[in-house]
Amino acid sequence: TGNNTLDATGLVIGNGPKITPSGIDAGGKKIWAIAHGDISKDSTEAVNGSQIYKLTRGLAINTTDERFRDAVADRKDSIAIGNLTKALSDNTVAIGSYATASAMNAIAIGPFAKALVGNSIALGGSSIADVEAGVASYDPRTRKNELKQDNTWVSSLGALSIGDAKKGITRQIVGVAAGTKDTDAVNVAQLKALQDATYPNWELSVDGKNKTNVNADNPMDLAAGSANLTLTKG
Repeated sequence: TGNNTLDATGLVIGNGPKITPSGIDAGGKKIWAIAHGDISKDSTEAVNGSQIYKLTRGLAINTTDERFRDAVADRKDSIAIGNLTKALSDNTVAIGSYATASAMNAIAIGPFAKALVGNSIALGGSSIADVEAGVASYDPRTRKNELKQDNTWVSSLGALSIGDAKKGITRQIVGVAAGTKDTDAVNVAQLKALQDATYPNWELSVDGKNKTNVNADNPMDLAAGSANLTLTKG
């Protein structure tokens, strides 16, 4: 009737929607009163606006840059969110404009953050994580970098970076509780307590006389002719 046609090729409603053997063409019109479709890996049902709304409530992406370009996440289980963000290896996460996670299991969060080696984490804008696992660590007893077998001394995964020392980009880590285990971070309070224990003032004397103060700035010297400590008979 009217401009509607129904024949072997399908149903055409005026200049609008069409239903044909090849599918449904809504003709640029809204489709409403759609029930919730099942969401599963095998589902072929349509979803409605309220389902999409629930999905996106916790995700907000905003840009005023007209040059906004695609993020790249082209490897297995990779995630990239942001302008020109790149997750370039398996199990990588890159979030923030120009963030890059380029090695397996790497995570880069923040604009221009880069996690460049496996299992590394770049946290914060412009942070660069490029130190691999298993590098030599500094031993204060020998005052040398040494490669040891103990994982309390040598890392087993890539580094966590919160800056870029090569460019002078550094951050404080604040709100850190005192560590307990050998692999925990220590805080300034623990270092102060260590200083109090290792930097005391001592007094040496003979029979309570001729007291001599000894500390890190005035160490005891028992060499011949030294004036630091004098012993005499009573």
